[in-house]
Amino acid sequence: MKPVPFLLAICVVGYAASHWQELRSGHVSVPAEAPRLIIYGMKSEGSFVKLDSELNGRNVPHQTRDLGDDANVRELIEKRARIGKLGGEPKLPAADIDGVLVEGATFPEIMRRLH
Repeated sequence: MKPVPFLLAICVVGYAASHWQELRSGHVSVPAEAPRLIIYGMKSEGSFVKLDSELNGRNVPHQTRDLGDDANVRELIEKRARIGKLGGEPKLPAADIDGVLVEGATFPEIMRRLH
């Protein structure tokens, strides 16, 4: 078993258990200072590197989150849980665009959603 999916599963269960009331009520607080675009993926994956490179090449302000870091994995799991995705593996790269999570994000899709 790959470590990332296993870790994702454990984190989903932990998040759901600790945030059950918030998830049931549909009330989720979003930080006011959240960046407009965050991309998630593994720095060893070509699709993540390519997307980051395209965004940098077009001077699109964004932040990256390497899923080799447990804190970034938890962050992505929490965002998936907020939209009701409590299991399974995310399609990477994933992008948080103005608070909307898009899995399997592509450069053209990101640009369309940003404008």
